[in-house]
Amino acid sequence: MSRQSFLATICALALLEALGALFAPAPPAWAQSLYGKNKVTYDRREWLTLRTEHCEIFYYADEELLARQVAAMAESTAAEYDTTFRMVPRHPIPILTFASHQAFQQSHAASGRRAKGHLS
Repeated sequence: MSRQSFLATICALALLEALGALFAPAPPAWAQSLYGKNKVTYDRREWLTLRTEHCEIFYYADEELLARQVAAMAESTAAEYDTTFRMVPRHPIPILTFASHQAFQQSHAASGRRAKGHLS
């Protein structure tokens, strides 16, 4: 096989491969949007609020006992800070409670946005 016929064969194969890629059937569009994503469904849950003198505790209905315990700890800590540092918060301190890490992951509480004026 001469060098010229070898190069012609390589060019023909490259052209066939390129044409095959152009005319090959594409996967369905819906399949492209699912790539790399888990199809997860979450229960829709409503937040309840427990307000205290210094805090707002946000919780789900089945986590009321946890919210009350958090409220007691938060209020005692806030009272201690008030006397120690003589600082009273201008706004209620928001606290979100979750019964498990999975419940936290299912929420959008840590989606990367923070309220203006809140420290991270």
